[in-house]
Amino acid sequence: MRSQQQLLATPSGTTGLPKGVLFSHRFHCLEAITYVHVARMDVDDVYVQTVPMFHANGWLLHLSSTMIGTKIVLPGKYSAKSLVEIMLREGVTVTAGVPTIFNEVVKVFRWNGRETEVKR
Repeated sequence: MRSQQQLLATPSGTTGLPKGVLFSHRFHCLEAITYVHVARMDVDDVYVQTVPMFHANGWLLHLSSTMIGTKIVLPGKYSAKSLVEIMLREGVTVTAGVPTIFNEVVKVFRWNGRETEVKR
């Protein structure tokens, strides 16, 4: 089972023609274990999914959180302001994303006179 193909990822082709990449069950398990270790995640963390599931790391972060029993918050369509509200309401401690999103999130935190409270 561990060498069986689990997922076919098909990127959008932003850097060329779209391609499909097959990932094995073993690959996803090892990747999730590594991420949990590197990010020092534990069961008490609260993870908010800001990376689209079709993105390269979208499934990694979701699977890592699921593997250890971390609470996962799925914000749906969001703005920087609504994401900050979700982070504060849910007690988010872990997230990941691109700088363009988090630059705006930090601005909202600072505008409200707060520092970011996300640990990782």
